[in-house]
Amino acid sequence: MPDWKNHDDYKFTKSLDSYGWAWEFIRRNKAYRIDYKKATKSKPASFLISSTHVALAEKWGIEPPLPDPKGSKRPRFRSGYPKSDSYSALARYFTDEGELPQSPRYVVLVFDLSASLEPQLARTRSVLKGWQRGSQRSEKAPYIAKKNWTNFLRLLDAAEVHATGAEIRQYITIYRPKPNDDEGPSKAANKLSHHRRLARDLRDHPLRILGL
Repeated sequence: MPDWKNHDDYKFTKSLDSYGWAWEFIRRNKAYRIDYKKATKSKPASFLISSTHVALAEKWGIEPPLPDPKGSKRPRFRSGYPKSDSYSALARYFTDEGELPQSPRYVVLVFDLSASLEPQLARTRSVLKGWQRGSQRSEKAPYIAKKNWTNFLRLLDAAEVHATGAEIRQYITIYRPKPNDDEGPSKAANKLSHHRRLARDLRDHPLRILGL
């Protein structure tokens, strides 16, 4: 990992696309690193991927096997792995007794087969697209702060070595109080606290960067 004190160590972020950003945040996630160790200890039968690899890939939304968090090779992100449920897996959403189990990923459609299907399909497509856009907006990362994502990575790396607020202000200038401002120290402290929270949020939910 880069040296959080050295601004030049983070120049590589200028060329990152969304998938690159997602990888930089997920590799700083302690839970991901623990799961990577589990995956490396799990030995698959013959050439097949182990069930542990698949389960962890489903958890993190990537194709197995999990990539080394210390390596440069980033994963192939997906909205889930496998990409879609099998018919038998989807069957659990349908039942002859009681209410239908609730899931934010699936809906049940009812069509009038005595009427023309084309208007019903068009209306369904329009409604579903609206719901899908609304769902994606609610899960996406806080892009308003994207200009600070490089600093977020530095904050996460600083947290790994238990750097203090005073040390962070020494090396990352945007967290220093403005001179001749009586409220400068409190504003700077609030900004640092806010950015730390946003950094942890992206670290713990990196797929929001991709809208997955």
